[in-house]
Amino acid sequence: MNRKLLAICAAGALMLAGVAQASTFTIGAGSSVDLTPVDGFFSGCTGSGDCISESLADGLIGTTFELNNVGDSETFDFLTFTGNGTGFYENYTASATLAFDAPTIAASSGGSGGVVGVIGGFIGAGELQWDDVPVDVAFGNTGIVSINFQGGRTILPGSSITTTATVTLVQADISPVPLPASGLLLLGGMGGLVAMRRRKKAA
Repeated sequence: MNRKLLAICAAGALMLAGVAQASTFTIGAGSSVDLTPVDGFFSGCTGSGDCISESLADGLIGTTFELNNVGDSETFDFLTFTGNGTGFYENYTASATLAFDAPTIAASSGGSGGVVGVIGGFIGAGELQWDDVPVDVAFGNTGIVSINFQGGRTILPGSSITTTATVTLVQADISPVPLPASGLLLLGGMGGLVAMRRRKKAA
C-alpha cells in the first residue's frame, strides 16, 4: 500500500472515529438549596429559630461556561448564607442541587453544619460539610464531569458568606463527524485504489 493510500486510510479512520468537542454548560432554574434547623440554644433568631438563612448566589441561574480540554474546570458562586437575629448556637441539615439546562444534568448532596455566636446577624463561626460530592456525572455521548460543592469548617464567619461550586471535565464528549455520504465515497475510493493496485501487480 503506497503513501497516498495510507493517507486516505488515516483520514477515513479519523472521520469515522469522531472528534472531541468543546462542551458548553448553562446553569438552570432546577438548582436549589435548603437548610433545616435541628437544635439550638438561646435562639432569638428570626424565622422560627433560624439563625441562618440560605439562597442561591446572585446571578447563578443562566451562568454559562465552556470546558474545552480534559482537566479544565470552572469555579463560580453557588450558595449564599446570611445570619439572622441573635443566638448562641444552632445545628442544621442541608441539601443542595446544582442543575444544568445544557447539558441536562444535575448533582445533589445532603449535608450538615452549625453556627456559633450569632449576634445581631453576625456569625462568629460556622461549618458546612457535604456528604455526596464530589460526584462524576455523565453527559452527551461520552462526556464526564466532576461536580463539587465548597464546604469545611469556619466557612461561615460574618453576616453573609457565599460559597462556590466547581465543575471539572474528566472525559471529553466525542461526537461522530456528521459526514455519512462523504464517508461512503471515501470508503468506496479506498476500495477502488486497492483493486487497481492488485490489478497492476497481477499484470
